Amino acid sequence: DTYSNPHPPFMKALIAVGSPWAARKLPFPTDYRFPHFVWIAGSLTAAYGLLRRRSALVAAATAIAFVALQPRVFGHLLIASCDSPVALAWLLLALLAWQLDEEEATPRRRVLLWIAFFFVAGCAAATKFTGFLALLPVGAFFLWRKRWRDAAVVAGAAAWAIVFVVMASPHVWHRPLAGALAYLR
Repeated sequence: DTYSNPHPPFMKALIAVGSPWAARKLPFPTDYRFPHFVWIAGSLTAAYGLLRRRSALVAAATAIAFVALQPRVFGHLLIASCDSPVALAWLLLALLAWQLDEEEATPRRRVLLWIAFFFVAGCAAATKFTGFLALLPVGAFFLWRKRWRDAAVVAGAAAWAIVFVVMASPHVWHRPLAGALAYLR
């Protein structure tokens, strides 16, 4: 099928939910793109917050500006492509891993970081398969750092991401295991 989009439907579902709401205030095609804008804005805000914990305000803001103003990210926002949300999910997963690698992180902060990590991993995987692949370098990072427990939690996040893909994909609800395997193929 020439018009088939093989990517998981998470961002399409966000468009289906957010676009009618945005259409009340925004003209087409901005209303269609609005959920992508929200995801990108939330991702950039989270990335700024993670960077700001260790960097000066100007350095963190400059890093975010470089990401936000990168022509491909900006261009993909104009067509509501899945690539920018996945790219920013990769960035967030890397920044979350960096924060989780901190020795001085309190147990409460670590739990919150892991919750955010699982959320982003699920959303990334349910947007595009390359979002799932972001977990490989993060897991390798923790293995390299000899943080076995964190590497195991990343494996748990991978399992959760597959479950989230199935939950976000109504077309596989009748055969979830087959749908998960098809996603991984």
